[in-house]
Amino acid sequence: NNNNNNNKNIDYSNSGGKYLFWEHVQSETDPGLAMQQTVLTPLQSFLGDGCHLNRRTGESIRKAGFDIFSPGGMEYVEFEQFGLIGPTVMGVVSV
Repeated sequence: NNNNNNNKNIDYSNSGGKYLFWEHVQSETDPGLAMQQTVLTPLQSFLGDGCHLNRRTGESIRKAGFDIFSPGGMEYVEFEQFGLIGPTVMGVVSV
């Protein structure tokens, strides 16, 4: 059954809750890759159910004011073998 949208309706509003994230994001270190991600985002969004290659999720989490308490804070890595979806941000925040 494909009607189960639990991942889109999760309530993170409970005080003391934790949100673990692992998101592919726009490249922070390779301007050429970042440009490719921006150019291809409309197609990817259409084909990938709203997925955006050029989102800056780490910045959004910081600006939202979440407490980041992962070991070493929020981490940014680039998995080159994954090409356009290789740039990744990951961590844990408290809600």
